[in-house]
Amino acid sequence: MAFVKRYFPFFISSFLFLLISTFLVFHSISQNNGNFVYVLDDPYIHMAIAKNFSQFGVWGVDRYAFSPASSSILWSLLISFFYFFLGVNDWIPLILNIIFALLLLYAIFEFLSRLVKSNSLILFILLFVIFVTPFFLLVFTGQEHLLHTLITLLFAYKTAMLVSNKSERNSTGNNISPFDIVQMLFLSFLLVAIRYEGLFLLFIACVFLLIKKQYRLAILLALCGVLPVLIFGFISIASGGYFLPNSVLLKGNLPNLSTFRGILKFLGGFAAYQMVLNPEILLLFLVAISLLFFGSRSKSDFYSFPNIFVSIFILTLLLHLQFAKVGWFYRYEAYLIFLGIFAIVQFIFLNLSQMKNALNPRKILLPFLLFALIALLAFRGYSTFKVILPATKNIYEQQFQMGNYIKKYFNQSVVALNDIGYVNYIADIRCVDLWGLANFDVAKAKLNKIFDTRKISEISKKYNVTIAILYEIWFEQYGGLPKDWQLVEKWEIKNNVVCGDKVVSFFAVDLSQTEKLKQSLKEFRTRLPKDVKVFTFE
Repeated sequence: MAFVKRYFPFFISSFLFLLISTFLVFHSISQNNGNFVYVLDDPYIHMAIAKNFSQFGVWGVDRYAFSPASSSILWSLLISFFYFFLGVNDWIPLILNIIFALLLLYAIFEFLSRLVKSNSLILFILLFVIFVTPFFLLVFTGQEHLLHTLITLLFAYKTAMLVSNKSERNSTGNNISPFDIVQMLFLSFLLVAIRYEGLFLLFIACVFLLIKKQYRLAILLALCGVLPVLIFGFISIASGGYFLPNSVLLKGNLPNLSTFRGILKFLGGFAAYQMVLNPEILLLFLVAISLLFFGSRSKSDFYSFPNIFVSIFILTLLLHLQFAKVGWFYRYEAYLIFLGIFAIVQFIFLNLSQMKNALNPRKILLPFLLFALIALLAFRGYSTFKVILPATKNIYEQQFQMGNYIKKYFNQSVVALNDIGYVNYIADIRCVDLWGLANFDVAKAKLNKIFDTRKISEISKKYNVTIAILYEIWFEQYGGLPKDWQLVEKWEIKNNVVCGDKVVSFFAVDLSQTEKLKQSLKEFRTRLPKDVKVFTFE
């Protein structure tokens, strides 16, 4: 009974999580004609890489060439490990995410158990985490974000413990035990291998350790952390690409110091801009800052565990906002939301007695900010939950159909795409990614600001592209698609919440394929979901 009583909050929260996840899985399968589909096309990029790496030894979205389409090396490796032994399977990313979600809940539960004696309060906080963060959405992305969040929390926790001299194995002295060192080195490697954004937290940890004169550990952490970047970078260069993955170069916020505006953005302008556009992140930042300055037990004791943990969150948040992006389906900033909630909760409980006496005008602002944060996170949690099923329907009606069409009629052809996940996962094609994540020529042209209609035509001819399936609207900023391509058909989906555009267009790039494209699309229409609207062109 003692065991059940101790773990009661974890059991209840886990049961509710599994129950709701099961409901979502079955509902998704029911609405998508018996098919389980993820909420994005991106997980299928990992699954395509894993398929090709496990079966052909090629790290790429297709089996014909190396392509650094993702900055999450560990996630693709993990999926490929299971594909190698169990075979290619749609369910592997979902099962992994459910496991990591439960591990994340358990880690939070264990930490709360050290702060709070009330099981009811622990259960409330666990349920709060489940329902006000994009918890379920992250599970159904089929991507690495839950594992990234778990590793981030563990690494930040260990860093705060070491910097505040509260090592669990050596709580009385300033020397760090070998056990702590091994843990930190292992976590630092995983932190960056799972997502390159882990470099932000790694940098902050190293700075704190240097300030505390833990020079050897700081250097070892930095070396272990950058090891995945170095290994993958050298492989990419040897394959004719860049040191960093195309996704980092194209999606990141690299500074442009040649203009005054670029200098302002580099000096914090971009972080401020993104914070203003994302009010929940702004409120997390304001609450954390308020706690640090108004809620501390002692202004002289900056290196206490709660202070360090909140500081780690604030600095990591600022670095991410300055050099990376947030806001696309709530996933890129998900680890920051978890880290921020974690930092705020531990600070409040560890400084509760001090904060009870905080009723001066300065500190009245804090309860107001906390209330606003909770309300905004609750609204955000509801918003993320309600888009899960519509998003799976969008992917089923668009990318799923595109992939099955290509597999049936253009397998082993050269196809130009901008959404490269599901098509490459299900079909065997030579992919020319005109958005650049999986193509060095496109990425180079974009980075050099020379990507335009002429370049699109040039690259397509270089690879002998037969057909293209693209969002036309995406290429308007580059002057549009080549005029000599033959537009044959468009598919339009309803109630789009996740796809890059509700309309996807089919082009014959090799004009000798025009008739085949027309006839095959006509034949395939009988297989399309009834809600997909078709437009044909002569």
